[in-house]
Amino acid sequence: MNMVYGWFAGIAEQTLAASMVILAVLFIQYVLRRFINARVRYLLWLLVIARLLLPAVPDSPVSMLHILGNSKHLLTTILDKGPDIGASQGEYQELPPGGGDKVTYPANNTALNVQGQTDTARQEDGAAAVNRSSTQAAGYPLWMKIGTVIWLLGAAFMLLNGLLYIRRMHRERRRLRRVSAPEILKVVLATRRQFGIRRAIPIYTGGSANNPYLSGLMRPWIFVPEQALRELDASRLRHILAHELAHCKRQDMLWNLLGSLAATIHWFNPLMWLAIRRMKIDREVACDAYVLEVLGEEEAIDYGLTLVEFLKRFSRVRERRGHLYFSNPQQRQQIRRRISMIQSFKKGSYRISAAAVILVALLSIVTLTGASREPVKSAATGTKANPAGTLAESVPGEERAEPATEQGETLVPLTSIDEQQTEYAIRHNLLVPMNVEIEQDGYQVTVTGFMADKNQLILFYTAKVDGGRSLFSSDPRFVECIITDGITGKVINGRTHALVSSSSPEPHIKDAVARLKFATPLTDLPSKIKVEFHLRTLAANESNMQESPALQTTFDVRANYWKQETHTITSPETLNVAGHKIRVKLQLTPLTTIATFYSDEPLFKNKEFIKSFHEKYGSPFLWWSKTGTGDYRQQPGTSSITFTDYEMKMFTESYYLLDTLQSLRLDFMKSPAKPAGIKDLEHTYQMTFDVPGQDQS
Repeated sequence: MNMVYGWFAGIAEQTLAASMVILAVLFIQYVLRRFINARVRYLLWLLVIARLLLPAVPDSPVSMLHILGNSKHLLTTILDKGPDIGASQGEYQELPPGGGDKVTYPANNTALNVQGQTDTARQEDGAAAVNRSSTQAAGYPLWMKIGTVIWLLGAAFMLLNGLLYIRRMHRERRRLRRVSAPEILKVVLATRRQFGIRRAIPIYTGGSANNPYLSGLMRPWIFVPEQALRELDASRLRHILAHELAHCKRQDMLWNLLGSLAATIHWFNPLMWLAIRRMKIDREVACDAYVLEVLGEEEAIDYGLTLVEFLKRFSRVRERRGHLYFSNPQQRQQIRRRISMIQSFKKGSYRISAAAVILVALLSIVTLTGASREPVKSAATGTKANPAGTLAESVPGEERAEPATEQGETLVPLTSIDEQQTEYAIRHNLLVPMNVEIEQDGYQVTVTGFMADKNQLILFYTAKVDGGRSLFSSDPRFVECIITDGITGKVINGRTHALVSSSSPEPHIKDAVARLKFATPLTDLPSKIKVEFHLRTLAANESNMQESPALQTTFDVRANYWKQETHTITSPETLNVAGHKIRVKLQLTPLTTIATFYSDEPLFKNKEFIKSFHEKYGSPFLWWSKTGTGDYRQQPGTSSITFTDYEMKMFTESYYLLDTLQSLRLDFMKSPAKPAGIKDLEHTYQMTFDVPGQDQS
């Protein structure tokens, strides 16, 4: 159901944007009613249909959605006021170097030394896995789940009703008789040639309907009442056929179908129904204008008389959807508009002027695009984008230029990332610089940038507090973050503590980094990410810590940002531990390497099995990478290990996949009883993984 909830969230956003387009079209039609012809009025409605049906649109600095304060997502604003769903979903804890006494990391921060401390780590990570599962299941707000169910029921009813109608029309057509009278077919052929229609379009009669109409998308056909065929002269019959053939030539059946599809999806939007009604009226008027453009201005009076005559003869007509009628007396506004246009018609008025083309083009730019380039501002959290920032908070459509390093300039490493890793992130456009401040009640967080792949989000920020309090950073959880999808409100991660560079209470923590592993790899890639910070502070003469209010900000992530190279590699080699075969696979993304040791048996929480594993192989410890013709190079990176019954996962922050990687090597090591440092560790085993250039998962 999570995918369906995401669909509904996207459709709700879509219908909000389309509602603004509908209001814009109505306004333009009213203001320019004396200057735009019937054809242009109808073309404007096609923009509405497109906005209702397009699943995604490009961002633009001139999009009309900036009226919503750049958030083209009203859902984001609503969800900002929702309950703190992260706090009740269970905590997820990363295991940083020196971050706690439950798991010990080696001095070079490259991997987790599990030996001798496995039991505690298994218990902690087992609980974390359960909490992550519950977070994923309960990620969507209740109101969205209820709304999704209601929307699905309505859409299913509309779809079923439409399918039954199509079936009923097929049955009705089989009861009609095809017209074969030579004098009528002669009129049909002559009218077809006037409209440049080469394909044969059959004429049917009979049945109970008493108004001509066009039906059929792929194989169009025209119905004419039997009484009309008997009583009307060739001139009147030609007017009827001309109107229906004009619908066919203009592809109105296709747009009618797309309008029905939009109504099925957005049935809950009253403005959509108003737009469909107005579009039908404008379609008939535009069709009449096309008929008179083809037949000639001199036919206008006779064509109008034919329409009036039908109104007199057929005063009880029940309109059926899916058909394009010659006249419908129940639509009085439509009839008035059509007669008024016929009376004032002048040759050439159907044509589209250059000014009309410019109008439609400009309106397309502002309606068929999303908002960008303006900073997001949240009244609840005081979020604002600093104009001095390299990239404003909401610039999803802006390309990130690759920063150039001046000759002789020293590359300054990012916080907690060495120079080699910094250069990798910049070279491959993984780093998105920002300068977004969040202030509330004396607390302030400034987000200076982020990096992400499908497995983790890395935030760079500073934090400070006023009022004589200090950020209690010796507590590894002095700052906690909750990550949610900025559109749907789905929780990506519950409360997760972040890494900082300071280790004592300070009012201002500079250059902090939050490495936030996602509970599960992202499948629904968000176009907006909402981050909620919780800071813990301590006053000078107090012993109890105080938590800040939720400091929230939402920033955009471009769709191309997620188009990242990934690999899944299964090693042909197996590890043999006490008669049990252990298989190994790698999942590589630009910032992450996940090595999974797995078995069909529930082994990894068995103490005896883990003991045997360490006695034979030691612990997975160091990653080495090889690119081109070079040698293997040791790769630093923070790692953690988690356990379930059937697998052991080694999660490593890595920076080498995009550098034409050829192979990886994982070294296993054993530690003596009292190691003095890394030099005392014993290399026990190596596994090599070739990275095929074409096997991208």
